[in-house]
Amino acid sequence: MKSKKRLLSGAALLSICLSATSVFAASSTWSNNGSYEKTIWWKPYSGTFNVTKDSSYPKITARIDFKYSANQKSEMMRYISYYPTYDFRDESKNGFDGSFISTNLPDPKYDYEDDNGDGKDDELEAVSRDQWSISANTNYYVTSSFGVVNTTNDPKVSSYASISVAPIYPGGDYNTVAGTAELLGVFKYSQLSTPSSVSNREALVLNTEILADREYDKIKTKGDLENYKNNVNKRVERFKSNDDYQFVITLKNPMSIDSFYDLVSDYNLEVSELYARGIDSEKNIVTIGTKTIQPEVLESIQKEASYSFKGIIEIEGTAKGKDLKKIMKNDKVFAVEVQTEDQPAFGLYWKKETLNK
Repeated sequence: MKSKKRLLSGAALLSICLSATSVFAASSTWSNNGSYEKTIWWKPYSGTFNVTKDSSYPKITARIDFKYSANQKSEMMRYISYYPTYDFRDESKNGFDGSFISTNLPDPKYDYEDDNGDGKDDELEAVSRDQWSISANTNYYVTSSFGVVNTTNDPKVSSYASISVAPIYPGGDYNTVAGTAELLGVFKYSQLSTPSSVSNREALVLNTEILADREYDKIKTKGDLENYKNNVNKRVERFKSNDDYQFVITLKNPMSIDSFYDLVSDYNLEVSELYARGIDSEKNIVTIGTKTIQPEVLESIQKEASYSFKGIIEIEGTAKGKDLKKIMKNDKVFAVEVQTEDQPAFGLYWKKETLNK
């Protein structure tokens, strides 16, 4: 995957508390002064960064909780083609391996980055594609889980807020706007590390004419969604039976893990990523994403305490044209999008869920 340019800046106040078990917790907070609300509106005006490490697994869980102000929401709507983005990083690039990520932000898209090409995901990223549904003074959070693979160099996990633009070609990543990354907090594996504070900087000049996901954003009604679904399904019928195609399958309803494995086996799917649905204690919709489909990882996602797991909602990967034609007729499948040079595949569960309310 492509590396993304980042500017490290920000401030945090850190404290630590140790439990009597093998789980250790670290917590940081941040707050912005008034000038940040317009000059750096994508950094929430207040929030916390919490990290726990479980030495018996071993794994770490990093979570940010935050709120936007009313002024920030107004600025967000002025620059609607820029998507709120949050990421967690292994600053050492070889200490942690990303497992899964979840959030209650509306319509998230996830990205997993292996910046040094060693086969481990050192960065997990969440992009919200529905700024219209983000509310001021509302609690949002993003949670990530990393396996601990090497502590020799005492790796750090950090979190940043930024903005991204839509992929410039079908299947590409959402690209972080250079110079917008704002540090929310950082935690050293062995001990806490306090990031240095910075003074306020001048606002970046953003282009309000930048292209968004135009085709996806045009889906505003149930009728729009039905037309789009019918069009993408018709395209599948034209594909060559023995050629390989990259797909995004949107399911009609959340699917159990056992049923997911059956679907993968029955239709010879090579899965590269999946999305799942959860509901938290406040009745918020939670979207979970992972590239790892090993049973132990999916079991961990299913048993996660921060939400009630409902099931898998979208599947991404590669399959033969003949198998995609068959799965399109499965009564558990809502739509099959196939990515081509001129046609992106978005994933439609959020649209289906919200437009059918």
